[in-house]
Amino acid sequence: MKTRVVSSIVALPLLFFFLIAGGALLKGSIFVLTAFGMIELCKAVSGEIKPIHFLSVLAELLYIVFIDCSLPVIYYTIATMLFVMAMLIYFVFTHSKNSIKDVTVTAFAFIYVGVMISSIYTVRQEHFSFVWLPFVCAFGTDTGAYFAGRFFGKHKLAPVLSPKKTIEGSVGGIITSLLLCIIYGAVLSGKATDKTAFMLVFAFIGIICSILAQLGDLSASAIKRETGIKDYGKIMPGHGGVMDRFDSVIFTAPAVYIFTKLIELLGLIG
Repeated sequence: MKTRVVSSIVALPLLFFFLIAGGALLKGSIFVLTAFGMIELCKAVSGEIKPIHFLSVLAELLYIVFIDCSLPVIYYTIATMLFVMAMLIYFVFTHSKNSIKDVTVTAFAFIYVGVMISSIYTVRQEHFSFVWLPFVCAFGTDTGAYFAGRFFGKHKLAPVLSPKKTIEGSVGGIITSLLLCIIYGAVLSGKATDKTAFMLVFAFIGIICSILAQLGDLSASAIKRETGIKDYGKIMPGHGGVMDRFDSVIFTAPAVYIFTKLIELLGLIG
């Protein structure tokens, strides 16, 4: 527990720095973070790191570089098709060393880890005041669930996937996220065109993102259970790998981006 706390104390200032800095620094940090996460996932599924897995890293590099270019959807569609074709062509020439599982996890890692975490950058560029929300929901849920589970936990939530998680802890996580989002919304409500509707949306964000954070955690746990590993990596002492620490954020980041678009659509912010 002590190692986990110390690791968080070191990591949080870095998180604040890159989120505040934005631009190329944030792009670079997201690329490094997702690169480690994608390789961790590929290694977990394939059992080892293979050259084909780095195609996901290359795809993420190109994605994060051009993420804020206002290109028509057709260009992203073409890029996706080229990415899939590139992997399959590589597979044709290396089929004796790779399996279709290696190809599949490479594509999956890019979408699941690379694209979804990269939502943080998009939120930061379009609505800086909302960029903390994915972390507030994810880490707030994690903290609330931990303490609620420790003091009140009796009924197992998902005994096969995560034996320590309880229903009481889950509810505690949702309540914590809800309260934090209400406070967050209250701070930003000065910009709202309709404060009541704005606060209701933020309460909704708190509940939905907490549920998604827990499902993100359980999704990563399901993959670990399937592949027979304890942790994805050791890059963060006390936490494990990138996938162990950011499994919840992988779900909350794109969710917050979708909610920002909803808030824009409803005209709730000036």
